[in-house]
Amino acid sequence: MPALDATSLIFSNALLSLVVTAVLLVSRIGLGDAARGVRTWVVADLFFAAARGVAVAELLDPRVQVLTGLGLPVVSGALIMLALVGHLHALRRVAGNAVPLRAVALQSIALALVFAVPAAWMSSVDARVHWMGACIFVMAALTLHTLWPMRRLWGARLIGAMMVLALVFQGRRLLVFAMHFHTGAGPLDTLAPQLEVVPLLIDLIVSLFVTTGFMLLMQERMRQRIERLVVTDALTGVLNRHGLMAPLERELAQAVRHGRPLSVVMFDLDHFKRINDRHGHAAGDLVLAGFAARATRLMRGGDLFGRWGGEEFLMVLPDTAPAAAYLVAERLRDDVARAPVTGGAPPVTVSGGVASAAEVVVSAQALLQMLELADQRLYQAKRQRNQVVAAPA
Repeated sequence: MPALDATSLIFSNALLSLVVTAVLLVSRIGLGDAARGVRTWVVADLFFAAARGVAVAELLDPRVQVLTGLGLPVVSGALIMLALVGHLHALRRVAGNAVPLRAVALQSIALALVFAVPAAWMSSVDARVHWMGACIFVMAALTLHTLWPMRRLWGARLIGAMMVLALVFQGRRLLVFAMHFHTGAGPLDTLAPQLEVVPLLIDLIVSLFVTTGFMLLMQERMRQRIERLVVTDALTGVLNRHGLMAPLERELAQAVRHGRPLSVVMFDLDHFKRINDRHGHAAGDLVLAGFAARATRLMRGGDLFGRWGGEEFLMVLPDTAPAAAYLVAERLRDDVARAPVTGGAPPVTVSGGVASAAEVVVSAQALLQMLELADQRLYQAKRQRNQVVAAPA
């Protein structure tokens, strides 16, 4: 079995970069905004392919080094730095933390110069290689930091595992180099680390799995987006009825199991049909969106709120007794009634009905019974409007 050689591995890495780039370009067709970050990742992969191409050219023809005037690792290393910054910002775009393109370009150039300027002054090839390893170590750590908010996604975990592998490998190499330098044992050029097979093999593995992880991450984020659209009301941005039912059932089950209080408040915007008839549906949409935003601002951390249908909204208050739920609903009602007229939206008031899990019999119909109680009290509140009705004290 023929032994692996550095030139073949570098060439394989360059070819892999080009193939993966082509696959990513094809995969983003028709995805639109769902493929955020793919273009940046593809550009970074092209820099990686160029870096490996330069390395192959310099290995095959020493005259290329004369043309660059910088030596083997400097030009390819600078291209690698550009690629690493590109990958980092692609991940940030997937995470929803997009950075302006100009900032990405400036940061890429800055990191490339941070590597290339000191490397150009280093007389030892080994020192240049380890300086590049130090830069890669820092970028791997920054990538892990970027991935942390997405750590529950398998794509992020796969990329993170590869970053940990890079940290361990580069950290070990840097430690060995530092110890060797500290002992004054002389240069390590004779070891030719840039031609070692193991680092190049690890580079091949990391490149393959990092890009696979990115594609998986993109698919997972797209699935999350679709799932979010299914449970979110498009107009107000709060949960819709479908999105409320599952967490409401879960909260009721926990309340029954642990004997904790649970209350719900059904809200209805007063004279909403009149608002639509007099001011138009655009004004009605502003009223709905404004009420949802105001209710969301007043919610506590564990509360749920969503649009139940039409101009009706439901607030779910875990660990809240009926009296406390009444105060929460009354505060929202008063806040809406006192709200100044802004943005072309007409003034509006809201009515609410409060019910709790303690008022219903534990059964398969408990949830429906609680919601029916809240709806009945909302109907009572609508007789006079701009009020909240709860169970008699």
